Amino acid sequence: MKRHTLFLVVLAGAAMGACKDRDRGNAQRKGAAAVTAPTSTAPAVESRDAVVQGDVVLGQPTALTGKWTNHGVELWRGASAAFSTANDAGGVHGRKIKLVLQDHAFNPDRAPASIVKLVEVDHAFAIFNGLGVPNVTRELPVVRQFFQSHGLVYFSNYAGFDGERKPPHFEHVFNVRASTYQEAQVMVGAFIAMGRKRIGFFGRENAHLLPSLERALSDKGLSFVADQRYKLERKYEDSAAGEVKALREAGVDAVMMLGPHEGLAGFIRDARMQGWDVPIHFGSQTACDPVLSVLVDEEKGKKGLIAYNLFYTATVPDVEDVSLLLVREYRAAIDKYRPLVPPEMAGSTYAPTQPYGLLSLEGFMNAKAFVAVLQHAGEKLTRKTFYEAAERIGKFDLGVGTPAEFSPTRHQALDKVWLFQASPTGWKATLAPTLVKK
Repeated sequence: MKRHTLFLVVLAGAAMGACKDRDRGNAQRKGAAAVTAPTSTAPAVESRDAVVQGDVVLGQPTALTGKWTNHGVELWRGASAAFSTANDAGGVHGRKIKLVLQDHAFNPDRAPASIVKLVEVDHAFAIFNGLGVPNVTRELPVVRQFFQSHGLVYFSNYAGFDGERKPPHFEHVFNVRASTYQEAQVMVGAFIAMGRKRIGFFGRENAHLLPSLERALSDKGLSFVADQRYKLERKYEDSAAGEVKALREAGVDAVMMLGPHEGLAGFIRDARMQGWDVPIHFGSQTACDPVLSVLVDEEKGKKGLIAYNLFYTATVPDVEDVSLLLVREYRAAIDKYRPLVPPEMAGSTYAPTQPYGLLSLEGFMNAKAFVAVLQHAGEKLTRKTFYEAAERIGKFDLGVGTPAEFSPTRHQALDKVWLFQASPTGWKATLAPTLVKK
């Protein structure tokens, strides 16, 4: 342990790379937004060579309040079930794993400070299961400071953007999930197989992941033939008829979307109400179940088909696919421990709407990957030995039907993307997507 004095000035937009916040970020870049940790009263921070004596504390910066609460809680539920399984088996080399959360409410302005608190106050061994591109983008420079001084790493997050997969952040980030670019590659390939090459875009004006979609299209010699973006938050009730009309008139024959589920669901509703039956895709950054749920409810009121020709890409398999070891272990752990909300949300009225889901499965998978590296690190656990173990573990099995792998040149465990199609009974994994005529 050594006394740590941290002077961090995190400029909004630093390390933004491929993902610039054109709204909040531009305003803040004009005046530096400083995040300064305590100075003379700064708590001790473990060095990269300090041996962990007790529990392995993981710090999760997340959303426990606000519109993204579902994402934060579900990622925690899966990870909690996985770590409970490991702890009840005696821990890893005798050490239990403790998950501590800091709520940034999906507010990028609060995200950097959440990292400082997790490390300096909660003594997190590593940062784990971060949430959202805007937040992770702001957290990475802080993590990099701690990595350079104390060996801290960011292990897994729910983001997927290219900036964390290349310098200067590659060395201190270990991803588990495939990237958004890889998700887009799968869907662009599916569109082409359907004979659809005039692809349009719909989403928020500051869509952080849009470059990943554009890159996947460029790989095939394509680009968006038209795009429609909205500036403000969209509610489901808000009309998207104008954007639908503009894309339709541009000759678009397939649509890719980015943004919160309310706005995307509203676009789908208005497209179908106008009789436009083109295939529509959105990726894992949007919760898929709320989209389908609100559209199914709309169908009941309109007595017509709306939720069809919809496609979703995910970085985890179908929770119903019990042929996979990961899914069997996940469902058994959820059934055994029945995690509902984290202790930090005691007294909250939030409750999960279903026992199993893709978000909690991803949290479980991330935790399983962390445990695998922790086992490989051996009994003398330090941040340095953990990092070395991650880079030398090579191929390992997460139970998804394809090997995971870390190495000095590979800090992303999986490349696998699963494609889902909406059906009358919910989202179904598919290898051969088909189009439905209304």
